[in-house]
Amino acid sequence: MNKKLVTLLLVSTLLLGGCVNIKPNDVENEPEKMTSQEMVEQQIPLRESVGLKFWSIGNNTCYVMDIGTCKDSILVIPETSPKGETVVGVMYGAFAGCQQINYVYFPDTVKSIGSWAFHDCKNLYSVDLNSVEIIGEYAFHDCNFSSIFISKSVKGIGRAAFSGSSHLYSIRVHPDNPYYRSMKYGLIDIQTRTLILGCADDGFVFLDSDEGVNAIGDYAFCGNEALLWFDTNGVIEKIGESAFDSCKNVTEIGMYDGVKQIGREAFYGCSALKHMVIPDSVTEIGKGILQGCTSLKEVYIGTGITEIPSRTFSDCTNLTKIEPQDYLKNVKSIGMYAFTDCQSLTEIPLPSGLETIGLKAFWGCSNLKHLEIPEQVTFPDGTYDLFLDCYHLESVKLPANTKYINDSCFMNCSSLKSVVIPSGVTEIGEMVFWRCYSLETIYYDGDIAEWNRLMQNYSWMTRSELRIKCDDGEILIIRPEEENGK
Repeated sequence: MNKKLVTLLLVSTLLLGGCVNIKPNDVENEPEKMTSQEMVEQQIPLRESVGLKFWSIGNNTCYVMDIGTCKDSILVIPETSPKGETVVGVMYGAFAGCQQINYVYFPDTVKSIGSWAFHDCKNLYSVDLNSVEIIGEYAFHDCNFSSIFISKSVKGIGRAAFSGSSHLYSIRVHPDNPYYRSMKYGLIDIQTRTLILGCADDGFVFLDSDEGVNAIGDYAFCGNEALLWFDTNGVIEKIGESAFDSCKNVTEIGMYDGVKQIGREAFYGCSALKHMVIPDSVTEIGKGILQGCTSLKEVYIGTGITEIPSRTFSDCTNLTKIEPQDYLKNVKSIGMYAFTDCQSLTEIPLPSGLETIGLKAFWGCSNLKHLEIPEQVTFPDGTYDLFLDCYHLESVKLPANTKYINDSCFMNCSSLKSVVIPSGVTEIGEMVFWRCYSLETIYYDGDIAEWNRLMQNYSWMTRSELRIKCDDGEILIIRPEEENGK
């Protein structure tokens, strides 16, 4: 085996998008008290890593399956195992969470890297893929690459294989690779015309129609803290799942007509994002697309949206305005947790054609004062915690199709003064009005006898005097002052 040295050229070339193949040699182990970076700089020769665990797969071949007793920071995968079997791959999760690893070398024999193989190796900054052909899903997710070079042999890269590197600035592809190519802003799957891995060398991404890209792939920019501004420039039709997940410093996402689909949690945790325009061309959005966008203040929702999925605006604590005012005019359903913890919203205009509202949809909307729910609306998941912790909510009229008012539906609505309950309600759970200390009047669309059957043995935690107004009269409930919680 020809001896080659790990030199400073290796790191500098990789950072520029190049690739230097190194080979292990038979010299002694890494010198003590020397970091892997110092070894690279001082041209310290390496040998194949020892102590690794292997899994035989037949035909005198095997996979690397675990770090074993190996302590190397520069991991040199051997061509053969101690049993003499040829090493052809790395198993699922083999080195996941190994914080000691800084650099990995794969010999020519290794053709595949399993899913999650090096996931969460937060100190891994460089790899030599050599003759690797297949890279599994999340194989290098949450590592610390600043640059990546895709070798000529690579023909399959799984979803989110390199996502999560917080400061990825450069991606290069061997010019003879027929499956992938690079552009200024990332890695392109040639066949699908999808940007599958993004980078931001100067923080700004403005897509060019000449690049032939029409989609942003799943997890493409996930965790990239270098990204400050992104513009689709009218060339993108689809934005994938978690495409910009946890891009903590991006302040603007420019989308234009032409985008048709936005995947689940596409902008999850973009905590510096302040404005969002979802154009009229978008007809499908996934769950939680804006969840955790804590700086988001204004959203424009196009007319193509017919569903607000679960967690769409959850934890958007500074959201104050959704435009236009009839933004939900075509919406038929609102999913679970859709507006949970939207603490700055004072109103949510619901469309006349709305049909369903999911569980806990308005939980924690602490400044919401009034809500008019259309008569035909149903609650397929129940009304558990529907208005929990809506401290400033003053009045609600439940729709005619309401059958159950579940536990804690209005819990801690301390400003709630009146509620309209339809006669079709067959069950009211315990603690529905718990700590509703301002509740003065309940309007019930049935008679007194029906109300008494409905509320047998109910324990109120409201103000000392509460009026129940029924179709045929009024009931006055008086509680002793020491029991009313004030």
